[in-house]
Amino acid sequence: MTSIIGAGGHAHVVLDALLANKFNDIQIYDNNKVGLKILGFVIEDINSIEIKNAIHVAIGDNKSRYKLINEYLHQSYNLKSVKHPQSIISFFSKIEPGAMISAGAVIGPNVIINHGTIINHNAVVDHECIIGMCSHIAPSATLGGNVQIGEGGFIGAGAVVLPGVKIGNWVTVGAGSVVTKDLPDNCVVKGVPAR
Repeated sequence: MTSIIGAGGHAHVVLDALLANKFNDIQIYDNNKVGLKILGFVIEDINSIEIKNAIHVAIGDNKSRYKLINEYLHQSYNLKSVKHPQSIISFFSKIEPGAMISAGAVIGPNVIINHGTIINHNAVVDHECIIGMCSHIAPSATLGGNVQIGEGGFIGAGAVVLPGVKIGNWVTVGAGSVVTKDLPDNCVVKGVPAR
């Protein structure tokens, strides 16, 4: 049994990937949408979840996802990574439990994707990158080799991070930006080059 936590837009992507992997024993939990359906699956009350189930937190907001992932890790829940079968993932990469790799994503060798991180559609994460817990690499973003991103980072759609750049915790990079230099914690940048 795989339990999806959250029933917003990102949950549709996660559910689609699970179904593409031929998983059918799936439950969706979200107390704000009990009784509604996503792709034919009825949303249930989160209080009915069983600890033995494999859990994937399908919440797009990094801070909300971070809070739940930490809670579930400390309670020894079985976090499940979801990898769409149309993603390309190097055998030499490491995908931590709770991560989501969407269709079209490319993960190079010696990459580390931490708990709860989302690698969205058509994103490219080149060799030896390290992506911190509960970060989000948005659709079609590209990370050159040896990029490091801290916890809770958000790299916007179509953004490019040049090789070797280090990005701190809780940094937001705007869509279409090009990051050419290291960025400190808790900043928001955009543009070409990103500032």
